[in-house]
Amino acid sequence: MARHNSSSRTKGEGEPPRWKTVAVLAGGLIFNLTMGSMYTFGNLNLYITSYMRHKSHIPIRYKDTAWITTSAVIGGGLMIPFGGKLEQTIGPRWGALLGGFLMSSGVLLSAWTVRSYPLFLLTYGIQFGLANGIAFPCPLACAFRWMPKRRGLASGVILSGVGLSALVLGPIQTWYVNPDNVRPDVAPYAAHPEERYFDDPQVLDRLPKLFFWSGLVYGVIQFIGACLLIDPPEPSPPPYSHRKRVSTEADESSEAHMLHRVVDPQLSPSEALTTPQFWLLWALFFLNSHVVSFLATFWKVLGHSEGRLSDHTLAYMGSTTAAIANCLGRVGWGYLTDQFTFKFCVMALALIVCVFGLSIRWAARWGVVPFFVWLFALYFCVGGNFAMFPAATAHTFGAQHFGPNYGLIYTARVASSLLVASLLAYTYHPAGLAGVTFCIGMCSLLSIFLAAFFDPQPLRLRLDAFQSDVPISTTERQVHHAPPWQTRHHFRERKRGHQRQYAAR
Repeated sequence: MARHNSSSRTKGEGEPPRWKTVAVLAGGLIFNLTMGSMYTFGNLNLYITSYMRHKSHIPIRYKDTAWITTSAVIGGGLMIPFGGKLEQTIGPRWGALLGGFLMSSGVLLSAWTVRSYPLFLLTYGIQFGLANGIAFPCPLACAFRWMPKRRGLASGVILSGVGLSALVLGPIQTWYVNPDNVRPDVAPYAAHPEERYFDDPQVLDRLPKLFFWSGLVYGVIQFIGACLLIDPPEPSPPPYSHRKRVSTEADESSEAHMLHRVVDPQLSPSEALTTPQFWLLWALFFLNSHVVSFLATFWKVLGHSEGRLSDHTLAYMGSTTAAIANCLGRVGWGYLTDQFTFKFCVMALALIVCVFGLSIRWAARWGVVPFFVWLFALYFCVGGNFAMFPAATAHTFGAQHFGPNYGLIYTARVASSLLVASLLAYTYHPAGLAGVTFCIGMCSLLSIFLAAFFDPQPLRLRLDAFQSDVPISTTERQVHHAPPWQTRHHFRERKRGHQRQYAAR
């Protein structure tokens, strides 16, 4: 069914009650609280890898489990365009319910598949990612319709649930699996004595039960969150809108319609792919995602190996620090994107990642406080990535096709995860953490360079070319923006098509 894009509503057309907007934001936040549980994988990785080694006798190492998060990212990246189309067809509520059911059932099945690495990769990796891809666009697209002028803030609030996931779920997971703060004391590789694993049977036997109860709880929370996702009401048509108006009024209406198309373009995925803004956004997301993949898998391992920190210190203080920073980063960077420009914010973010990413190994050696300060700074930027790029996508290409367009942008995250997993498999032990952190810093420097070429207001450049068709005041020219990829001929053809449709009524 066709869906109405309400981004053009004004207060004069009857703005809905504010509590409904708050309800949508709250529903999206608690829904993403469960969908973001993959960010606790860095906390669970010690137990999962140890369980497979000592219970199933699988010779797996920490670097091998990076493919679990990678497969989840790949599945999500492949399904987000489909999830966007599905949301446009069946609505945000049913799309979120479908994705939530697939995700929670995959976590529940992992209670049995954790004995087999391929099966666990399927349920906790691929199925989790596919479910996330289906559900991810639903809360965001719904919130963008309620808050068309504050998409950065809406994106930050909705996705802050992902950051809160590690804060809420990480300590609970550690408390349930390892309540006695048992340390990993098995070092099977003499060349790498810092690589330690658990062998305590009581700790390892609790892991399957954790997946079982987590799947049930996730399903209940997702159902509640999805029920709060409702689209804003469509504005009522003006009286006698079916009657043919005089030519002067028709011309004015046509010009107003064309002006709206200029200042709020709605580009389909095929149109977006032809723009330089799309490929710059893709490249920036690709480069900025390297630090996400590294931290999601290795932040706890880094604290153990470089800082000699205890498991409970990392689980409670580390997970809390990372989660708070991730949550604040999503809201903070989203708000800053609305206040300033995407270009300025993404360059500042990349600079912070470069400085703190290159020096996090030394921070871990300096002590607990410096390590957590560095971890906070990096996860603050991780949260900013996932808040800024959805808002930038909707701002640049329009909210109508946000889901499919952001799905194409999100394939950069897939490519980044594949690259990081492959590099870790071949270079982690020869180069060590020093080589990995150096690569992250260099990618951030390259991101700063590319961001300098991105136009944060891409609709401004062609207003002069359109001015001969639709008069626009100087004030409007400063506020609204015209896409550089749309030519003067393009606007004329759109105007003529609209006039023909209007005359046929």
